Amino acid sequence: MEDAAAANGFVQNSKTTTYFHQKQDLSVKLTDTACSIVFVSNENPSTVNGTFNALQSDLGPISIRDVGVLGGEHYFSARIKV
Repeated sequence: MEDAAAANGFVQNSKTTTYFHQKQDLSVKLTDTACSIVFVSNENPSTVNGTFNALQSDLGPISIRDVGVLGGEHYFSARIKV
């Protein structure tokens, strides 16, 4: 996992085990039961929700949360149960 993440521009925080991609403003955290993704999007929140809702048939239950605007960027958080 670490090699694939590094090859794709992610760096792991050793304390939290979260993988960060600074150029894409994206973070991913894997646990035994879920994958959590925090990301920036310029899309309308309903579009972001619709995109993740459409993926549920392939990925399983997904909860999406509009985190809001922080530092001028609009953040969202998605949690996919595995």
